[in-house]
Amino acid sequence: MVGAVSRRVATTASAGMPLRGSLLPSAVTYVLAWVIGLAVAPARPRTDAAVDLGSFLRGHLWPVLVQSLLVHGVAGVALAVVALATGRALASRASRIAGLLAAGLSLTQVALLVAATVAAGRHADDVVARFVHGVDGVDAVKLLALAAFAAVISAVGRRRQVLPVWAWGLGTALAGLLVLGSVSFVPGLGGTLGVALFAALPLLLVFIAALALLVARSPAAHMVEVAK
Repeated sequence: MVGAVSRRVATTASAGMPLRGSLLPSAVTYVLAWVIGLAVAPARPRTDAAVDLGSFLRGHLWPVLVQSLLVHGVAGVALAVVALATGRALASRASRIAGLLAAGLSLTQVALLVAATVAAGRHADDVVARFVHGVDGVDAVKLLALAAFAAVISAVGRRRQVLPVWAWGLGTALAGLLVLGSVSFVPGLGGTLGVALFAALPLLLVFIAALALLVARSPAAHMVEVAK
């Protein structure tokens, strides 16, 4: 009986190791994709007028596309792994769902941006602008999914004694900023709440890195995963 239980625990632990082993590399990839992505493309025009967006996209086609592939594509895939690994380690289905939703929306943004770049060479500015605004609309929903992920994984991690108080506080504050950042996409509120969106990004990168490091190194997380 004892031998059978030991074999079951060993099998469960080894099954979870590939996913947990990819947690830290995925978190590093997520952070680097954002840092490099922000550095490769020029700032977007302050106005959302169709003529300005069309001109901007045509003048910076490849940098904008590469940026989207990094901050939405590569980062989206990395986020999916982080959500799966941390959700499994902490036995949190809700955080997995929220994280995977955010990752899926991020990949949707890549598709819309690719469509915008194709439209830039074939269609009028208003068509290009519709795709760009579509990217923004998806971004607003993605921020809410990220807020849910941060709030849930922080609460669960704290309850299971995997995350310290400061990490829980970081995730909770991030969730609030992400919600405000999502609301900033409402016309007329960008100037007021745009500061929250600006502050949320570096906090998000720090949180993802800290979350991955703490979960990967936590014996408590390992015990939760084995006990499932």
